[in-house]
Amino acid sequence: MRYRFVFVCQGGEIEIKASLLAATLKRFLMSDYELVAAVPSGGLVDQPSHQVLHYLQSLGVQIQAIKNPLEPTYLIGHKLACLALPNDVDKVIFLDSDILCLKDFYHQSRFEQYQLNAKLEDWHHHDVQHWHSLYDGLGLSRPAIIHKSTVFGELMPLYFNAGWIAVDAQSSLHLANSWIEIANLVDTSIDIPRLRPNLDQLTL
Repeated sequence: MRYRFVFVCQGGEIEIKASLLAATLKRFLMSDYELVAAVPSGGLVDQPSHQVLHYLQSLGVQIQAIKNPLEPTYLIGHKLACLALPNDVDKVIFLDSDILCLKDFYHQSRFEQYQLNAKLEDWHHHDVQHWHSLYDGLGLSRPAIIHKSTVFGELMPLYFNAGWIAVDAQSSLHLANSWIEIANLVDTSIDIPRLRPNLDQLTL
């Protein structure tokens, strides 16, 4: 199985974190893989420095431009564009830029079992009525199954952290387009507390 690991890299603090992430991936990945740094364009974000781009390229990282598919002031929206990049791999893995890889990564059989792997949220940010408003506003039936947040064990609907997402490559564009569509709809038509910064997590 061939993997793509993709992360956002923009000027400022994030370019430092992205460089560290890339270095640890380069050190510990033992599989067939490619690395992609998604660089946002637009006036609200600074570009990475030439030194950082040169360093990433020295590690074999591809540099690909992305645009924020959501409202421009919501900078977290850049991550939604990462899964929409064309690819020719088997599995696309999106990582938040503040993550590090700290042990050897070989092929994972769980990635063959499921089309989507993602991490549950650490704590539950929203009460029951907020979830009802979200599901009702989207015309969706309310989920019967509840889950526990990974740190505090709070009961919640399926609610992902959105900082680590693995998806079959042939499904990544469909997931990205659906995620973007729902996020734009929720952002403009549903009013619940903590919609920002949690829009990405809620709509995933």
